[in-house]
Amino acid sequence: MLREWGWAGHQSVHVLCPGFAVDCLETLDEIAHEGRKTYEAAGGQGFHYIPALNERADHIAALSAIALTHLAGWLTPPETLKPGPALAAGAGRNRDCDSAH
Repeated sequence: MLREWGWAGHQSVHVLCPGFAVDCLETLDEIAHEGRKTYEAAGGQGFHYIPALNERADHIAALSAIALTHLAGWLTPPETLKPGPALAAGAGRNRDCDSAH
């Protein structure tokens, strides 16, 4: 599809993988890097990979809330669901793959 869009003259494409809660190396390599090469080789100019939510604190809190809701009565949640020091400091936040060629 990316090749066809490049050939068709689309100037910009934004790509995401909604089936993944986090980016993995395979996704980044096949979609963000190889997809970019394919699109640009076909004449496309603006390739933008939209990263998954990854380890963002709000994403972890949302997933935790969903899990705890569906596991109600099966386990006792910790006193607090605060992100650890690495998350609080912003380590590993979404990485913009646009700059990686």
